[in-house]
Amino acid sequence: HPMSAEDNKALIRRWLRMGEQGFTGDFNEFFTPDYRGHLSGEQPQSLIDLMAVERGFAAAFSNIAYNVEELLAVGDTEWSSGSKLVPPIPVDFTVSRLPLARSRSPGS
Repeated sequence: HPMSAEDNKALIRRWLRMGEQGFTGDFNEFFTPDYRGHLSGEQPQSLIDLMAVERGFAAAFSNIAYNVEELLAVGDTEWSSGSKLVPPIPVDFTVSRLPLARSRSPGS
């Protein structure tokens, strides 16, 4: 059955909590095995690629916390804005993005 907007928001919040714990959880709770991610100018990303990227980032910034400023869900699409908060490091840098996730119910 289709997920409600509130279900989708809860899913995104669980994903971010998993990220704060180093992405050691089960990615299959969030993605189907045939997942394909699309980043501007890059080849489609498989679920295995996503796992490697997210776990690599989490290993590099092991004390990360996510601050969600806005989370909007309409139909099968979620938008979120916020920031990744990391411990002080000896260089200045900014990580900002507007993730857009689109989920589909099985069979749609």
